[in-house]
Order: sequence, then structure tokens, then C-alpha cells
Amino acid sequence: MVSGIGTLASGMRFLFLLLGCHTFMQPVKMVDPHLVSSFFDDYKRAYLHTTVELVNQSNSVAECTLNIQVGAEQEGDILLVEQTQHLYIPAGSHVQHTLPELFFYKPDLWWPNGMGKQYLYNVEITVDVKDYGESDSWSQHFGFRKIESYIDSSTGGRLFKVNGQPIFIRGGNWILSDGLLRLSKKRYETDIKFHADMNFNMLRCWGGGIAERPDFYHYCDIYGLLVSRSVFVSLCSPPPHVY
Repeated sequence: MVSGIGTLASGMRFLFLLLGCHTFMQPVKMVDPHLVSSFFDDYKRAYLHTTVELVNQSNSVAECTLNIQVGAEQEGDILLVEQTQHLYIPAGSHVQHTLPELFFYKPDLWWPNGMGKQYLYNVEITVDVKDYGESDSWSQHFGFRKIESYIDSSTGGRLFKVNGQPIFIRGGNWILSDGLLRLSKKRYETDIKFHADMNFNMLRCWGGGIAERPDFYHYCDIYGLLVSRSVFVSLCSPPPHVY
């Protein structure tokens, strides 16, 4: 039996940075900003909910200004909504912060491939520290969408809806684009566009592959592909004692 490529134990494959103990770091950094949308009145009203972890890496209280901006890419990146908050973060602490929700009236929705356009908004979050300036920034494309999954009572099959509309899943299995991990942005865009051109609207990421880069998810957003993400442990056979 020929074994597969050892992708899970192939070592470091993405860009990384080593910081010495005397290297100066920004006083406050952001970790894993999280964006979620909610809808009301048949998708006429939408709210953007944002949470972010703020880490004060200094040994003193940080007086911060947290700013979020949302722009419309399809309109020449016009600024639509902006909000600013002032915060105090204790020295050496990790603070999970939730920003006040942002309101949008009749936002352009993101649709899967074949159901409509893939409207994306530009979200940018920055944190400024008093007497230091901009300490960290984060930007991301974001699509307003609601994805639902439920079990059909008559067939027992799993069905999906996107923005309230039923969707027939047409997809394939994404194992690994390149066994030698030569995964450039251009490679991701080309390969994912191939799947969109085949009228796919979903990719299932094989759990025995790699934890895909942000570029993979970015181009799935661009070309209207939903993603079903498997994890490695879910592919293992049950231990003998469960039989």
C-alpha cells in the first residue's frame, strides 16, 4: 500500500516571524477579529457584529482608540460606516471586546455561484495607542449572507438554504492543490476559478490535507464557493472497542 503525502507533518510551510527577546513589539495587537451578520425584515435590515481580542503587550495601561470602517468595494471603495471607541486595556492583559453593532439598510448580499453576484464589503479595524500611534490593523473582505442547514422531514436528507433560498449543492472534494505546497495566490485563484467555471458552488476540504490559507477562503468568496471543512480526527476509524 502506498501512503499519501505527509501534509499534516510536513513542517513549517507558511510565512513566520521570529522575534528576539529584545525586539520591540507593538504595545497592543489584535487577535482573530470575528465578523457575524444578522438579518431582519426579509433581509432589508442587517447588523454587523464584531468581536476582537486585544492583547496589551506592554507593562502599563494602554489608552486605545479602536476604529472600524466598512466600505463598498463595488462603489469604488466608498466608506459606508465608521465607528470609534476609546478603551483602557490593563497591562499584560487579554481583553475580548465586542464592538457595538453596525446597521445597514438593504445591503447587497453575497450569493453562491449561479445564484447571484458575490458582493463583498471591505472591513478595516485599527487600534491606536496614545503616545504611540497606530499599533495594529486588520482588513478583510466580508459578504452579508445567511447560510442554513436542516434535515428534510420526508427524506431524511440534509438540505441547505442561502439567504432564505434553497440551494442544490454542486461540489467536489478539495484535497491539495500541490503536493509540494507551492501555493501562491495566483495558484489559488486559478484553481478555484476552475471549479467555479465548472458550475460548482461548494468545495469540501479533505481533513487529511492542510489547514488552508486565508487566500483559499478569499478566492472562494470571490468566486461564490461555499466551503465544507472536514477535520483530520473525523476521518479516523473508530477504535475497536466501539464495535
